[in-house]
Amino acid sequence: MPKESIIALVFSLVALSISTTPIAAQQQQVFVSEPAGRNNRWSTAPILTRGESVPLLGGSGTFNWSAGNYTKFDGLGAYRHDEDTLRVFLNHENSSGSVSKVDLNVRILQSWITNRVIGNDNSNYKPRPNGLVEGMSKAWNSVGGGLNQNLVLNRPCSGNTWEANAFGSGRGFSDRLYLTGEETFGTNPSGHFWAIDTATNILHRATDVGGTGSWENATLIDTGRTDTIALLLGEDRGASATGTSKLSLYVGHKNPNSSNFLERNGLAGGKTYHWDANGTSNTDGTVGTGGLFLNNNDSVLGTWSLNSSEAVLFSKAEDVHTNMQTDSSRFGKEAVLASQGEAVFHVDFSGLTFTAGDLASNSQSQIKVLMKSGTDADAAGTFDAFDNLVWSTDGNVYVNEDDGEGDIWQINVADLLSQYHAGNLNPSLQNVFQILDSDSIGAHAGGVALGITESSGIIDISGLVGYAPGSIFLTNGMGTSGDQMALMIAPKTGHPLKTVGPYLTSVHSVPEPNMGWLLLTIGTGIATRRKRA
Repeated sequence: MPKESIIALVFSLVALSISTTPIAAQQQQVFVSEPAGRNNRWSTAPILTRGESVPLLGGSGTFNWSAGNYTKFDGLGAYRHDEDTLRVFLNHENSSGSVSKVDLNVRILQSWITNRVIGNDNSNYKPRPNGLVEGMSKAWNSVGGGLNQNLVLNRPCSGNTWEANAFGSGRGFSDRLYLTGEETFGTNPSGHFWAIDTATNILHRATDVGGTGSWENATLIDTGRTDTIALLLGEDRGASATGTSKLSLYVGHKNPNSSNFLERNGLAGGKTYHWDANGTSNTDGTVGTGGLFLNNNDSVLGTWSLNSSEAVLFSKAEDVHTNMQTDSSRFGKEAVLASQGEAVFHVDFSGLTFTAGDLASNSQSQIKVLMKSGTDADAAGTFDAFDNLVWSTDGNVYVNEDDGEGDIWQINVADLLSQYHAGNLNPSLQNVFQILDSDSIGAHAGGVALGITESSGIIDISGLVGYAPGSIFLTNGMGTSGDQMALMIAPKTGHPLKTVGPYLTSVHSVPEPNMGWLLLTIGTGIATRRKRA
């Protein structure tokens, strides 16, 4: 039989198994869909809903939601655990919180997407196929550094998975790891950054990264060196007329030959710098009267200083992420910062000079208002309450909202900056628009009561599962009585508001199945579940 016929047969069998497989009774509808009256051609579907029955990874039976505080889905990270498995890290933002890991079957996921059995709202919703979620467990098996093996994390919020050598040979971390912060509350917050070594499943406390704080997340910056790492740190404090959160940059020396995980990855020792706009006492970094910024495209050049008493104070840094577009001239050299009630800021690192484990004196970065809060960027609503975000490998930034609406937006960074450069400070729908609505919030047609009050946590998994950049995403909905991890699939053809762009011209192709998978499919069925540690 020709290879094309074999592939067609396999996908036909997969489609049949998907359409006839019984679904667990507790399977929920999806919390996000297209905005009412719009045809964006984005598709969505639920992956995991709080409380549903899923197998326990590395053990028998099902995952016990009540054994730990596994509610309040927040930050996400993912990596390709093996040929058949996408491993997803899932933060649970509780005061006695944790991180879980969820294994997804890549072959079933690809087939589900290829056969387009996923809808774009809850009127044409199709449930997920059996076997897609292979299992779930606590994300680590042990805790390093002599710490309590039964410790809990205090409000783990945003997170990122970083591959080794993220910016080229020797540049970035030495190991693949998942990095997250504790958003502890109080006048003197005691949160730390934590890293999970994906090779050993050991959790490590990165005490030296920024010290203690109310940490949301950190994003890796390309230093251009193999002996030095740098992290932009985001602290979730403020929400007042003036900011209270320093914008910090941690710089550490790597020792790739060390047996110590933290030393090997530059997370031990190191220095924490703070962004200083004018060399005087702390400056208000909010947007508006009395603040450092006033409007879209406002830019300020500041110096990274070890003197924290001169730092610019931002308000509620909800997330940070680096330009991960590999074909961009600024890949790894710029980042975005979501200040919840203020703006999405653009941070430029292209002019920094790093030395061995340090930063050259008088190193400066420009910070620009990429999108201020309250901008009426789209007829579907106002863009504000910025929360988690991801700078996709397709060049766009995708942003969650935490405002009782929980919508999801897309920013075309390059086009928007070009418009600003040309003097147009009012972004068009070509550059900033709402792609998804939260059906479980407010009086939306066909809405479902999932108890979700915000979208929180978003990552681009396109390359990990064999698709073009900007094609496939995971995002979370979080609430007091409900949580859900959902799948987002970009349109195959065009967005009605834009006819050109990197996210439209890419081909959404699924890798051909290998013969081993074909034999497994025919011999044992596509829904076979495997349990891993």
